[in-house]
Amino acid sequence: MLAGKSDPVAMLPQGRTRDVIAVVAGVSARTLDKSRAIASKADEKTKEKLRKNETTIDKEYQKLKRIEKQPHCS
Repeated sequence: MLAGKSDPVAMLPQGRTRDVIAVVAGVSARTLDKSRAIASKADEKTKEKLRKNETTIDKEYQKLKRIEKQPHCS
């Protein structure tokens, strides 16, 4: 480190990456987790509704969980 200069790493937020990203995004870490699940499992129609603010992350996440809990027909 240069004399008289502050440590640039000390200025970065510390903690779990998920938590740091959530703070930067302005949401909770749990909401970030829900959005990841939606991004990987939801259809484009659902994602478009979220982009247009016609629904919420929590509402769509709950729908996803209900669908996942349904027994699969063989």
